[in-house]
Amino acid sequence: MRVTCLLVTALSVTTAPLAAQSPGSGSRFLEYDHWSYEYIQRLRSRGYLKSLNPLVRPYRRLEVARGLQGLDSDTLRAPQAHWVRLLHEEFGAELRRLAGEDGVPWGFQAQLEITGSSSRRFDPLRPVGEEGGWPRGTAGVWAEVGAFAAQMRVEGDAHLVDEVDGIPLNNGQVGRTDHAYASVSLPFGSLAFGRLKQNWSVLGTRGVMISDAAPAYPQLAFEAHVGPLALRSLTGELETITRPTTMANLKRYISAHRFDFQKDNVVISVGEGTLFATEHGLQLRFLNPFEVLLAERSDEPRDIVENVGANLQVWTLLGGLELFGEFFLDDVDVSPGERDAEPFTYAFTVGTRIPGLADWMEIGVEYGQVSSFAYRPPNVVDVWSYFGRGLGANYSDFDRFTFTASLFPPLPGLRLTPTLQVQRQGEGDLRDPVPPSDEFLASPNLFLGVKETTVRVALRGRYQPVRYFWIEWDLGRNVVRDAEHVTGNDRESFEGVVRAGAIVTVPVR
Repeated sequence: MRVTCLLVTALSVTTAPLAAQSPGSGSRFLEYDHWSYEYIQRLRSRGYLKSLNPLVRPYRRLEVARGLQGLDSDTLRAPQAHWVRLLHEEFGAELRRLAGEDGVPWGFQAQLEITGSSSRRFDPLRPVGEEGGWPRGTAGVWAEVGAFAAQMRVEGDAHLVDEVDGIPLNNGQVGRTDHAYASVSLPFGSLAFGRLKQNWSVLGTRGVMISDAAPAYPQLAFEAHVGPLALRSLTGELETITRPTTMANLKRYISAHRFDFQKDNVVISVGEGTLFATEHGLQLRFLNPFEVLLAERSDEPRDIVENVGANLQVWTLLGGLELFGEFFLDDVDVSPGERDAEPFTYAFTVGTRIPGLADWMEIGVEYGQVSSFAYRPPNVVDVWSYFGRGLGANYSDFDRFTFTASLFPPLPGLRLTPTLQVQRQGEGDLRDPVPPSDEFLASPNLFLGVKETTVRVALRGRYQPVRYFWIEWDLGRNVVRDAEHVTGNDRESFEGVVRAGAIVTVPVR
């Protein structure tokens, strides 16, 4: 039996001098890896924080604080009262700004993590490689002045060198800019320019069109709001790749737009994403959120290579039931003629949570599927990835069922989550080239080659008694049939993840 240990120790120090800021001033983004998303998601599932859109992240700290206004932990029962207390402590400076008190115009932040794992891939359903330890640290500064906000965070992560998925970053060096941008907040929206991670999906899940699976990439992002409607858009710069046929260097970009409708406990989002590669620089038409790219094609000879997809997301609270779903259409062959139709390429996630079953229990069921050729068109330069990491889902040719039963014992800050997962994985991978035409046309929509099936029974959990300390884990047993896509190769193994962290905040008034 292999013993898995993932130990994360985080040290965050924030210094904050004095100044006054208006409630409408700029606000920095809440980092994609911030611990507060755990409690934001659970409160949103219970009908609180109604102003937050559950289908898009990152949030801005000030908008989380606005959602917390009027939410008093003394009027709530456990465990919600404990979650609200933690969030009030974390966003206390923003809550004071909204109340017209002195704000915090700048600060310094540092974080240290040490990670140990049973495998080099930190997904217990997909273990690969031997156990080891990987330190990670971040340090940065931020400022909020008037309508402007800026943040710079540098990351040093030893795991970037040993990561099994994708191309090594920074020529094998561990340091890189992780979270750095400047933004301006306007009465009707905002504009941001810098290196960010975005995740367009329901809270607690990873998006299938735009996700945070890949490293942060430089981008221009904006959003606008009019009543219940919102427009969100991003255009990001990816890596440069050489076109195999002409050996020309092509710069790769991604552009994505979405229109959201949010009313009471219903959110609907319709979006479109395009990955394109060109020798001639950024194409202005891809920045236009009102151009229907699915209905537009370049004239021959083409000066760009593009991959266009459509996205639909739905989220609702119906009584005590939370329902959500996301569907990404990568490609569909609508006019095959006399030949066989090309495999249908898509990805989707559907699920439900029952947070109101009891104060001490939450049930969750989720099912996701990514088709065999999703994200990888015949032209290798417009694969839906960044340095080999998925821009949507990080894998293809699989489906996964997950059942969770989160229990909240009387001990404040403790969550125990028995989990059952069943994953079926074909041999297709978004990092592999598409096979020759005859083989491609004869391929199924899902599960290429020998299908590997993994059944995992695990105990997940989290303990966070105070804002400054937490520990979380995912420990369980994997039973694998036809492991590594070899018929009859059955095996069992213990796989798990443990994370521990500590935060220290030192305000200077």
